[in-house]
Amino acid sequence: MNKTQAIYADIAQKLTEQIEDGSFESGDKLPSERELCAQFGVNHHVIRFALARLIHLGLIFPHQGKGFFVSERIREISYPLTKRTRFTENLQKQDVHADGKLLGWQIRQPNQKECQTLQLRSSDQVYDLHIIRYASGQPISLTQTILAARRVPGLETFLTDFHSLYQLLDDHFNIKPLRTKSVLQAVISCRQDTEWLGIPENVPILEIESIANDPVASQPFEISRSRLRGDMCRCLIHF
Repeated sequence: MNKTQAIYADIAQKLTEQIEDGSFESGDKLPSERELCAQFGVNHHVIRFALARLIHLGLIFPHQGKGFFVSERIREISYPLTKRTRFTENLQKQDVHADGKLLGWQIRQPNQKECQTLQLRSSDQVYDLHIIRYASGQPISLTQTILAARRVPGLETFLTDFHSLYQLLDDHFNIKPLRTKSVLQAVISCRQDTEWLGIPENVPILEIESIANDPVASQPFEISRSRLRGDMCRCLIHF
C-alpha cells in the first residue's frame, strides 16, 4: 500500500466509524468534498478515493448534484430455500430494494463435474456468470452461476443491462428454473469476499450450492454457488 492509499484508507475508516457510532445516521448528507478536504487536510483526489471505498462497502450512496448520503442501516434478510426461490421477488416481499450487477461472464466448455450434473457432453458449452447482489444498496452475496448454453443461445446479447438473472431468463427464454437440490455450509470469508462484500477476512459466511432444472426441457439447467453475508442473511427451510 503506497502513501496515498494509506491516507484514503485511513479517512475511509474514520468516516466508517462515524457512520457506525451514529454520528451520521441513515439518510444524512455527508459534508461536501471541499469540507472533507479541509477537515482532513488532503486534496480532492484522496477524498474521492475514500468516498468510493464507502460506496463500494454500501455505507453511502451518491445523489447526483446533491452529494453523498448515508445508506440504510443493515437489516436482517430472510432467504427462504424453496423450489422457486427468487432473490428479487423475495426481497421485494420484505420491502427491500433488490438489485444485481454482473461482474463478468464467459462461455466455455464444462468441466467433468458440470458435465455430470448438467448432463452435458464435454464438447458442449456453458455460460459462466459472476454476479454480486445488493439489498437496499448494500452488497449481500456473490454468486457464480453455470448455465447450459444450448438452452440460452445468444444470452450475451441480453447482459448489457443486467439486474435480475431469473427475470432475464423468463423474459427472453421462457425459462423458470426450479431448484432441485441445495447444499448449505458455513465457510470462512476470503479476500474476494472482503473486496466485494465489505466484510473482514476470516469471518463466517453462508455458502449455498444449488442445482436447478429447466421444467420445460425436464433436465438440469443451472448450477449456482452463492456466498452470503452472515450478518445480513438467515435461511428459512420450509418442510
